[in-house]
Amino acid sequence: MDSRMMVIRMGVRMTYLIMSLIRTYPLPIEHLLLRYN
Repeated sequence: MDSRMMVIRMGVRMTYLIMSLIRTYPLPIEHLLLRYN
């Protein structure tokens, strides 16, 4: 159970970091999404 909680916490931290990066740098991410999509 402890291992699962640690993995979930790390995942949440990564999601928050990614969301903050998307908010600060929206244009390049949109261009990358358009390229790969």
